Amino acid sequence: MPTCDHCKSHNVVQNGKRKNKSGTINRYLCKDCGHRFTDEQGFQKRRSEPEKIALALDLYFRGLSVRKVAEHFQQVHCLDVSHMTVYRWLEHYGRLASEWMIKQPVHAGERWHIDETMVNVNGKMMYLWNVLDGETRFLLATHISENRSIMNARIPMKKAKQQTPERPKQVFTDGMQTYHKAVGREFGKNHGDPSGYWTPHVRVPSIRAPLSNNKIERFHGSEKERIKVMRAFDQNDGCGNIMEGFRVHYNLIRNHQALSITPGEAAGLPRIDGFRWLEILKKATDEALHMK
Repeated sequence: MPTCDHCKSHNVVQNGKRKNKSGTINRYLCKDCGHRFTDEQGFQKRRSEPEKIALALDLYFRGLSVRKVAEHFQQVHCLDVSHMTVYRWLEHYGRLASEWMIKQPVHAGERWHIDETMVNVNGKMMYLWNVLDGETRFLLATHISENRSIMNARIPMKKAKQQTPERPKQVFTDGMQTYHKAVGREFGKNHGDPSGYWTPHVRVPSIRAPLSNNKIERFHGSEKERIKVMRAFDQNDGCGNIMEGFRVHYNLIRNHQALSITPGEAAGLPRIDGFRWLEILKKATDEALHMK
């Protein structure tokens, strides 16, 4: 049984059903406070039930476009939703799931990989930055920016530091000069003497270099396949939220081919059983409700 969304009591019984365009939804009665409610915690004002919203996210991040996801609901579930409704689900719940994931204790390895690629945001090409842990393959951070300034290079590094208490001993990047200063300012150390300054930055001038940044290059290959379906994003915030949803899918939903488990499991997070997107959304929405 769900928890009462008014008094948080567990003394709840089923109290009829409610029908809408997405099907039948159970109604419940709290025997402590008398409050009647449906099991939609965190999904209120959404026309569709949580399972279908989670399914939309799962289908989209597995490769379907928003229009094809909408068509799937029309043909398989007899649910008439527009592609813009699907897009709003992706944007809202992608951000919510990411906020929950950021609070989970992640244990990263000693080698991090940082790189940037370009995405189309409302007809304007912008930079998408990624920070990947080389050992667990956990995608620690993403960031969208208009240019490749030192400030924008540092933002995904700051986000990565919020995701894990570990700090890298080596940070691999391509040859862009901005990275050296950005990595030095975020991860460099001064051992009491200016001559003792040390930075973990490792510059990889080409893919043929002895030290390789190819782990994140391979990740970008997978990411770009997903971006092809995304086409042009609507706006900066929407693009960022959906890419955060992609980060959740990459880290917690799909098993990594080289690891045979999810990057989240490799980074010490508990295994998520069942329909993973639904379980994550339940955890994320429940936490958001309790913080209000």
